[in-house]
Amino acid sequence: MDCLIVAVLAVVFNNAFADEGGRQWGYKETEFGPADWGLAVPSCSGQFQSPIDIVTSLSQSNSSYGGLVPIFDNEDGTVSGVLSNNGHALTVTLDKTKGGLTLTAGPLGQNTFRLEQFRFHFGCESNVGSEHTVDGNSFASEMHLMFYNDIYGNFKDAVSKPDGLLVIGVFLQVNGGFNKWMENIALASTNVVTPNGDSYSLDGSVPLTQLVPDLMSKSAPYYTYKGSLTTPPCYESVQWILMKNPIPVTESQLELLRSLSSTSGDSLCNNFRPVKPLNGRKIFKWPGKEKLPGLLNVPFFH
Repeated sequence: MDCLIVAVLAVVFNNAFADEGGRQWGYKETEFGPADWGLAVPSCSGQFQSPIDIVTSLSQSNSSYGGLVPIFDNEDGTVSGVLSNNGHALTVTLDKTKGGLTLTAGPLGQNTFRLEQFRFHFGCESNVGSEHTVDGNSFASEMHLMFYNDIYGNFKDAVSKPDGLLVIGVFLQVNGGFNKWMENIALASTNVVTPNGDSYSLDGSVPLTQLVPDLMSKSAPYYTYKGSLTTPPCYESVQWILMKNPIPVTESQLELLRSLSSTSGDSLCNNFRPVKPLNGRKIFKWPGKEKLPGLLNVPFFH
């Protein structure tokens, strides 16, 4: 049932929003691009939209925040899911019957958020690609881990609620490092080149504890603010947490992602929305703590 809900949401999010000429939304001006989304979807013209530029000098410390507390159903921190290409992003939708992830603490307080899916935004060149920027600087890619507030029971009912969603943003940077789990996802993406075509099963092969190590560390620094979905319908229902430390990605991995096709038939790249005005919102930060030498980051489990 969860997979059915996500499939329905994918159709609604990605195909239902068109302008008067019937053009489906995309990222280029000729495709009913980001500047025009609000013409068909008024919520995309809201005052508290995402992404934004994180101006580090303006971010404020909040003494009530601390590290996030992840709880995995599987002891090894792995998740299973279905890899797909909806023409706008490469997406992994979790199969929660095989184990999932919940988050609490930090800016979330006592609320618990459950992971629904994660997706990738990336550039046609590696000097751009992330949706958020930091002091005006872009990264090659940005991964979004999308969670819903457990009090609503499912993603569909949570998506439009003011406190319905949490998105963890993780920057990917070409820096000479190698993450073999990102390699596995990039290689698997060759099975979903065509938008809205075949999907590909990632059965227990994504250890989030190793793909995003900082997700497991209470010491990991992050920025947080209130914003929106970065694609139509752009609901302002998201608590954003942006991990300060990027994870590595290689040029060859990015080239595999760029081999995917978008809804317009072009390469699925530069699929990022330009940054939006802050409009009086505050950006908070958790500066993290130094890791103790020799101490392993041990995950929490049910």
